[in-house]
Amino acid sequence: MGVKNLRGLIECNPSLQQRHFLHGGTVVIDGWNLAFRLYLEASFDCILGGEYSRYFRLYKDANVHCVVMLDGAYDPSNSKLRTIQKRNMDRISQMKRLKGADAEKIKVMPPLATDVYRTVLADLDVEMIQCVFEADEHIARRANQLNCPVISDDSDFFVYDLKGGLIPLSSLNRETTMKQLNPNGPTVKGIDCKIYKVENLLNKFNPEFNRELLPLFGTIVGNDFVAEDTFSHFFQTIRAPRDCRLHYNPPHATMVAMLSFLSRQKSLEECIDIVLRCTPKERRDKLHNLMKDGIARYRSEFSDERVTYKNGVPMPDWVVQKFRAGEVPSEVITMATTGIHFLFVKVEVVSMISSYQVSLLLRKSLYRLVFKGHASMVQELDRSGHDMQFQDIEFTTGEVGLSEIPDLSADQRRTILINCIQPKVHCADLVKLPAGKLLMYALEYLVLNTMIEWEFALSLLVMHVAVQATAARTMTERVNYLLGIYVNSKQVQGFSSFYKKPTSGQRLDLDLIYKTNQYTGCLDTIHALNQVLGAHKINFKFHLVMNGVFLHNFYKDLKGRPQPHRYLANHLQPNSRLHLKFEELWSQVFQRLFSESRDQR
Repeated sequence: MGVKNLRGLIECNPSLQQRHFLHGGTVVIDGWNLAFRLYLEASFDCILGGEYSRYFRLYKDANVHCVVMLDGAYDPSNSKLRTIQKRNMDRISQMKRLKGADAEKIKVMPPLATDVYRTVLADLDVEMIQCVFEADEHIARRANQLNCPVISDDSDFFVYDLKGGLIPLSSLNRETTMKQLNPNGPTVKGIDCKIYKVENLLNKFNPEFNRELLPLFGTIVGNDFVAEDTFSHFFQTIRAPRDCRLHYNPPHATMVAMLSFLSRQKSLEECIDIVLRCTPKERRDKLHNLMKDGIARYRSEFSDERVTYKNGVPMPDWVVQKFRAGEVPSEVITMATTGIHFLFVKVEVVSMISSYQVSLLLRKSLYRLVFKGHASMVQELDRSGHDMQFQDIEFTTGEVGLSEIPDLSADQRRTILINCIQPKVHCADLVKLPAGKLLMYALEYLVLNTMIEWEFALSLLVMHVAVQATAARTMTERVNYLLGIYVNSKQVQGFSSFYKKPTSGQRLDLDLIYKTNQYTGCLDTIHALNQVLGAHKINFKFHLVMNGVFLHNFYKDLKGRPQPHRYLANHLQPNSRLHLKFEELWSQVFQRLFSESRDQR
């Protein structure tokens, strides 16, 4: 992420960062960078589906107001396709560990993580700004408007001219401390960290370094949009100075040479002209456009937030507004603007077909809604064995399109949702709450389109009930999605042992991981269909119903039990209201989905 090797150059020169005590005021946070960093540091489980916690207590204790800005859809120009492909291949390469004893070392964000992260921010009342596309330039501009620091580990921000500086996320202490900042002043609570100012870097070359040239540096040395060898002809003409005041290693030599070159220049136009003169004539127009686009990004001038289909027709405004509000998933914007659905690589055995295959019919229903009147084919980028492959997915014209949805009644929207999912035995009718209906739609679809056994289906339902009761923080959240009754954590204490992570070195149930991925794929697409249609007006919270560790442990313990009803009763307080309600639901689900008298497959 960001400018390759630039972080290493900064870290080779500790004087470029000063100690800083963060307290009071405001910070602008690179949202997804923070989400991934916290996930890695907290060692959240990723293989079994993920566990989630609260993020922002540290800043609240330090009286720091956080403005979290989130990346949106992928760039419509597909200029980051190379970067996306590389990250996907990195994830696939990690999966080789799945069959070994070090599977817990795999670090891939879990399914549904983006939905959960956004929900956590909202629950904590954190100010959140959803960008339509790439967030970096918006983050820089917002921070400069507020004259406050940016918090991120993305090396792109070392290049931006930030008035309030950059606080590397990795430099933040994870505990607050009390300090007296003035001899006669009060002690205040804050966070020890480091802060970087771009002038510290530039002054190593020339105190009068023209900052207007910085965007050219970020563009030419290579980032997510420009490959590092794009300007190789120019790099052959410059050298790092012998009397350089920076410490650097061989991988940093090109960056040092580029900074030295820029420190002697006055005009951006002259610099561009010099670079182009070193480039073969047939490539000059292309590279000139690359430089112009890159410079505009770093100057925050590239903020074209227009959202159009690939054919140039604007998407309906209501879709973009709902996306900004977190009510429409980013993949809807991405697939409309690029014509590609980038399927997030999940952790699973690469010798098996992608777990997304089971939910293809659901995705086709989504494509019919999104593309009516604009396209009849979309490309899916999905894992195929050890590689990533594009596949053309054709679909028929949809019942309705995005422009027609606002005029539909609530009943019409719900009818269309059912038509998209095509349930056979209507398990969703067994529950009253809309959130519970989405869970039942996903379960029924999975069972009737795979060879899922009843033990896995029962484990899913138990997980949904027990996890919600444990994770709920408000009275509203304690109303169980599936049962429609209040359930608190004390009532599910019998399941507490199932939250313990597998021990290090313990081999994982690869088939269970695959089934879980199939289920989350179905649930995620059904949730997206509901969001686009607005069929059920709900704030569905995935972290209230999903816990991969619980599912893994409960399923393994349940499998092979000769008397599952007695086993379940022992964990649910026998003959309690909770026990009776759950047994009633499960018996009807079993009858509809697993009865030998039915052949729904």
